[in-house]
Amino acid sequence: MAGDPRRSAFACRVYRNPPSLATDADAADDASNSVDELLASGSNTGVPAVVIVDESMLDRVDQLRRLARHVVLVSADAQAESALGERAIISIAGISSPAVHHRLLAAACELSCALLSATRRRRDLARARRDLRELNRLGMSLMLERDREQLLREIVELGKRVTESDGVGLLLGDSDDDAPTTLHLAHVDFDTIQNFDIGLPPLPVDDSSIVGHAAMTKKLVVIDDAYNLPADASFVMDPRFDEKYRYRRRSMLIVPLVDHRDRLVGVLIFVNRKSDPRAQITGKEAADRYVLPYTTREVELARSLASQAAISIENARLYARIERMLESFVKASVTAIDQRDPTTAGHSLRVATLSIGLAEAVERAGGGRYRHMHFTRKQLRELRFAALLHDFGKVAVREDVLIKSKKLPPLLWERIDARFDLIRRTLELEHCRSNSSDGESELASALDELRRMREIVR
Repeated sequence: MAGDPRRSAFACRVYRNPPSLATDADAADDASNSVDELLASGSNTGVPAVVIVDESMLDRVDQLRRLARHVVLVSADAQAESALGERAIISIAGISSPAVHHRLLAAACELSCALLSATRRRRDLARARRDLRELNRLGMSLMLERDREQLLREIVELGKRVTESDGVGLLLGDSDDDAPTTLHLAHVDFDTIQNFDIGLPPLPVDDSSIVGHAAMTKKLVVIDDAYNLPADASFVMDPRFDEKYRYRRRSMLIVPLVDHRDRLVGVLIFVNRKSDPRAQITGKEAADRYVLPYTTREVELARSLASQAAISIENARLYARIERMLESFVKASVTAIDQRDPTTAGHSLRVATLSIGLAEAVERAGGGRYRHMHFTRKQLRELRFAALLHDFGKVAVREDVLIKSKKLPPLLWERIDARFDLIRRTLELEHCRSNSSDGESELASALDELRRMREIVR
């Protein structure tokens, strides 16, 4: 319908009341149809249409006006022309020549074709703009997502939505190497398959499967029918998946995830693009009825999603490495704190356990002033780190102050010791001044008492 309107005009349907053979409207392919049929369908047939309106249909003018814009109304007499006004684009009122009728109706059919084609192009353009906006918005969302599991889930859900697929699977490389040898299933979502076994064995990156071939070559693969592969295909289709889940794979789109350094990150698998989102692809009959091949639109959207997903997954991996480094630093810091102050060893771990337990208890509380308080996974992690490092200042405190093994530091104890020496010498000096022989026993008694008091203080 998007081609030459002159060629498409022959697919046009002509409606009139009552229907009759199209002797004067040979632009139609066969006899004209009843207007009742068009009004019942609501003009949603998706084919060009022309309605010849005469005075017998004036009671339906309001219904005719509400028909889709690609339906061309042709007034057959003056009464219909007056009632339809601007909605009647072409008029054959007062024209008796069959040849002129033929040319005018042919022009009306060509106009209907052009209007329908324009409507479809506008719809496709609006859809492409929506898809682009959605990809840009979710692309930013993927770039900012740090939770790996949530990131993988968003990639799969977005892929299903933009490609209208029954199922999407995301496989990731078994390592961070430039060329992983196997792929493992990271996340999957099928409309038809509810209890999917995510613990499948790793898939080798080779020609033994369609997915392995796409991963090995790092090239996109589009398959219209998985059970009817091209004769020159170097890969094969394993039917055990369909047999296990009582499923039927038909159209498939496999897109490798390659990062900015041309390293294979993983593979996105799109299975069975559907004409009806509610359809269940449980066998060949359902696949024949509902499954569509992937078009250029879905391929380009999937390619764009794959490039953004590869970068987002790589960013998440780098972020996870930074988190592991931070975790190691926190553990090393707690160990250093415990070694500096052995008497309080384990205190930081106990504080962290109690803090997380209190936060979880607050979330479980159904009433009270904190009933609306909730903590995200990130916030709980920050709380744990803060609790573990709350005594980090001990690392910089001098050991004599931190440990407190004696009541007084050495400098202050020297002062106390000097006080006792001063008292002893004062007693001896006073005894010498008295020059009394009876004072020897008193001096000895006083010095013994002084030694006893010094030991008590010590």
